[in-house]
Formats: sequence, C-alpha cells, structure tokens
Amino acid sequence: MCFNWAGNSKWVHEMEWSGQKDFTAAPTVHDAGHMVPMDQPKASLEMLKRWTQGKLSMTKSKGRLTPM
Repeated sequence: MCFNWAGNSKWVHEMEWSGQKDFTAAPTVHDAGHMVPMDQPKASLEMLKRWTQGKLSMTKSKGRLTPM
C-alpha cells in the first residue's frame, strides 16, 4: 500500500469547505481507484464519449455511478 487513502479520505470528508456537501454526496465509479481508465476502461470510455457529446446523464445506484 503506497498511499494513505484512509487518512486522506478522513480529512477530506471532515474538512469544512464550500464544496463539502456536494463532494460527500457525489456517486463514484464502482470498482475503480484514482485511475478510472485503467480500472474500468470500458465504463470510462463510455463516460468520456457521452460527456464530450453533451449526453452524460448519471444515476446513483447503491453508491455507484451508472451512465444512463
């Protein structure tokens, strides 16, 4: 383990800042770390294509980011 992800997560979630509410409520890409294209290449390519076409619409399902 080369990153203190648990410590970073704790201070980011506890720090008071203007975007805290939106940040903590944001869904995530399931089974992906900070290198989403490497961990979930098909999902990240689809997300990128939809975003560049202005067609990105997401739903939150069980804490997962799901393209519609």
